[in-house]
Amino acid sequence: MAKDLAAVLQASSSAFVVALVPESSGGSGGSRRGVSTIASKFKASLDDLHDKLMETDPMFVRCVKPNCTMTKGGMFEDWKVLDQLISAGMGAVIEMRMAGYPVQRNKEAFIDYFEDLVDDKAALKAKSPDDAIKFLCQMVVDEDPEAVKNRTNMAPFQVGYDLVFLKDNMFKAMSAARDRALRAKKAKMKAALEHFQALHRMWLARRRLPQLVEEYERIKKRIERKRQLVAEGYSPEEADRKILEEEEEERQRIKEEYRQTHLVPSLHAAEGALAPLEITLKSLVDFANGAKRAKEREKLAKRAEILRSAAKALRSAVAEFTNDFYSKDKTEAYKAGVAKAAKSLTKAIKEENRMLSDDKTRREEEMARLLEMQRLEREKRLAAEKQRLVDQAEAELERKQAEIKAELERREYERNRKKRERAEKKEAMYKARQERLAAELAQQEAMLAKKKEEEAVKQKQIRRERRIKEKLSRRLAARTEALRGTLVKFGRSLCRVEWVGELPYAGSSTFVGIVTPKKTATAQGGCDGTVMGVKLFDCPPGHGLFVRGHMLHLVKPGTHEFKVGDPVWRKGSSKMGVVRFVGPTKFATGTWVGVELDVPGKGKNNGSVKGEVYFRCPPRCGVFVRPEDLAYVIPWTDELVQRVTEEYCIYEGIDSASDDEDDAEDDEELKIQLKMLKSAPVEVDVSAIEVEALPLDSFLDELDEM
Repeated sequence: MAKDLAAVLQASSSAFVVALVPESSGGSGGSRRGVSTIASKFKASLDDLHDKLMETDPMFVRCVKPNCTMTKGGMFEDWKVLDQLISAGMGAVIEMRMAGYPVQRNKEAFIDYFEDLVDDKAALKAKSPDDAIKFLCQMVVDEDPEAVKNRTNMAPFQVGYDLVFLKDNMFKAMSAARDRALRAKKAKMKAALEHFQALHRMWLARRRLPQLVEEYERIKKRIERKRQLVAEGYSPEEADRKILEEEEEERQRIKEEYRQTHLVPSLHAAEGALAPLEITLKSLVDFANGAKRAKEREKLAKRAEILRSAAKALRSAVAEFTNDFYSKDKTEAYKAGVAKAAKSLTKAIKEENRMLSDDKTRREEEMARLLEMQRLEREKRLAAEKQRLVDQAEAELERKQAEIKAELERREYERNRKKRERAEKKEAMYKARQERLAAELAQQEAMLAKKKEEEAVKQKQIRRERRIKEKLSRRLAARTEALRGTLVKFGRSLCRVEWVGELPYAGSSTFVGIVTPKKTATAQGGCDGTVMGVKLFDCPPGHGLFVRGHMLHLVKPGTHEFKVGDPVWRKGSSKMGVVRFVGPTKFATGTWVGVELDVPGKGKNNGSVKGEVYFRCPPRCGVFVRPEDLAYVIPWTDELVQRVTEEYCIYEGIDSASDDEDDAEDDEELKIQLKMLKSAPVEVDVSAIEVEALPLDSFLDELDEM
C-alpha cells in the first residue's frame, strides 16, 4: 500500500478504518508500534519522492490559473498568467537554465545511450570516454550547426570530470539524431530479414529440385525404353515386365555400389579398431595371472570387461548398419555410430595399453627395489667380512711399524754423528770466507755514499719541478687578472671578461667567464659565476656565462678612426665584416663606413647605392653604417692571450724571484760538478761490483755439497 494512502486511512475518524492500516514497527528490540508523527510522515514522503525522482527523468511542470473568475474553458487572462509566472520566479528559472547546462548525464550512461549514432561501436569503445563523448557531440554539431545554437553563444556541450553538460537544444538534437539512427538501423534489419527469408525459400526450392529432376529423368528414360522395346516387337505388357526386370537389376547394382561406398569403409574401420583388441586382452590376462594380490586381479578383470563391452558395442553398431545399410536417411547416423564406437574402442585400447605400460613400469620398479634391497644386504655382509680382514691387517701392520721404527732410530743416531763432524769442518771454512767478505763490504759502503749524492741531486730536481708548477699556477692566475675587464663581443651583445681558465672538472679545456648585459636563462647556461659549487667570479644571477674563446671577439674600447681593411662589428647585432669604404656619400650627409659582411645574403647592396659605386662586393653582402654604430674587433686567439699574459707578468714582476732562485741553483750545481772533476782520481772504479754476503747456514750447505 502506498504511504500517502496509508496516511489518509490513518487520519480517518473511524477507529475500525485506522485499525486496518498497520503502523511501522519501532526499533529492533520488540514489536511495539512506533509513534507516527507529522514530521516522520513528511520525511517518509520526501524520501519516497526522492527515490522516484532518482529512478526517472522528471519534467518540470508548473500549474497556473488561467483566470480569476474560475470560469471553465474559453477564459484566458494573459496578465494573470504572466503575474503568476513572475511571482513564481519562472523567468529567473528559464534565464538560469538558458545561461547554464540544464541536461547533465553520467559519462558511461551518455556513451551507452548515444552509441547508436555510429556504426563502428568497437572503434568508439576503443577511444577514451572524453574523446568518445566529444566525437559523438561534434558529429551532431557538424550535421546541423543551426539546430544547436543558443542565444548566449555558449558552447552547446561541455565535458566535466564525471558528467556531460548539455544545452536543451543540443540534447534534443542528439536525441533526434539517435532516433533517426535507430529508425535507419531498424529499416536495415527489416530489409535484411526479408532478404534472408527470400533466400531461405529459394534454398528450400533448390533442395527439392534435384529430386524432381531425378524423378523426371527416370520417368522419361522409362518411357523411351518402353518405346524402344515395343519397336523391337514386345507387347506393352512384356515391355513393362522387361523394364521392371532391368530396373531391379539397376537397383541391385546401385545398392552394391552404395554398400561399397558407405558400409565397407565403416567395416574396415571397425576391423582396424578390433584388430589390437585380442593382443591387448591377452597382455591384460597375462599381467593379471602374474599379479600376487587379489584386489589387483579384480581390478584387471574389470578393465578387461570394459574393453569387451566397448568391442561388443562396436560389433552391435556394425551389425545394425549391415542389416539396414541401404536406408539412405539413416546411413549417416549408422556411420556416425560405427565411427563413434570404433573411436571409443580405440581410445579404450590406447588407454589400457598406457595403463599396462604404467603397471609394467611400476612392477619393474618394485622388482628393482627388491633387487636393490638384496644387493644392500649382500654388501652389508661383505662390509662386515672386509672389516674383519682390515682389523687383522692393521694388527700385522703395527708389528711391522715397530720393527721399522727401531731401525730408523738407529740410523738417525748415525746421521747425527756424521752431521756434527761436518758442522765442525763448515765452521772453520765459514770464518775464512767472512774475512774475505769484509773487504768487499767496504767497497759497497763507498758505493752507498755515491748513491746518497745522486739522491741529493734528484731532490734538487724535484724542488725545481715544484717551482715550475708554482710558476705555471701564478701565470694562470695572472692570465685572468690581465684579461679581466676586457670588452668582448658575444653573439649580439657587448660583454665583459671576468675569468679565464679550466673549469673544475676532469678533462676540461680553457673557458672564458663573461658578464652579459642581459639576463640569460639557466637552461641556456646563465649563472652567477659559480660552477659545480666553486665560485670563480662575481656577477648578478643569470648574467654570467662560460664560453669557449673561439666564440668571442675582442672589442677596442673608445672611438676608432676606421680605415679600409679593418675588421668591424655592427653594435647590437651579430653582423661582422671588413671595412671597404670610409667617407662622405651622396645618399646622406656625414661620414659613412661601407662594410662587406662575412655572411652572404645578410646585407642590403653590393657596395653601390642609387647607381653610385662606393666599393664592390657580392650582392646583398654590403651595408653602410655610421662610424659610431661600429666597433673595431679582433678574434680571440691563444697567441693573443699568451702575449697579453706575458706583458702583464713582466709589468707586475711576477716570477722574477723564482727565476733568480733557479739561476742560483744552476750555478751551485755547476760548481759541485767542477769540484768533483778536480778531486776524482784517474783509476778504474771497482765499487760497482756487488758480492752478496751469504749467511752461515747457506755457506755450510754449499760446503756439504762439495
